[in-house]
Amino acid sequence: MVEPVVEGEIEKLFSFLINENQAKLDAQQAINESGLRIDRSQNFTAEWRFDDIAELQKSLFDYYEMEYDIQGAEKILTVVGEKAGRTPIVIEDLMNIQLLSEPEGN
Repeated sequence: MVEPVVEGEIEKLFSFLINENQAKLDAQQAINESGLRIDRSQNFTAEWRFDDIAELQKSLFDYYEMEYDIQGAEKILTVVGEKAGRTPIVIEDLMNIQLLSEPEGN
């Protein structure tokens, strides 16, 4: 199973539009309480690449099929900070991959 981690850079940007942090934490809690065994758990990063800040901002709104909102776009710009002037802009996505199995004897 692969799930985003709330501490990830892209997750922080998405949270300005729709904050799914609690849902992600609840999903992990459900796994922990499911009776399944976590055989392996490891974090890894993926990269989201954008040509410029305008593309990054538009992509985040498009991801949720939301109308572009200047206040939300400004919040995104604030978090992106100095990366906003880079070409391309690279935003890291922190993910967790887990190998789950039935406990022995089931």
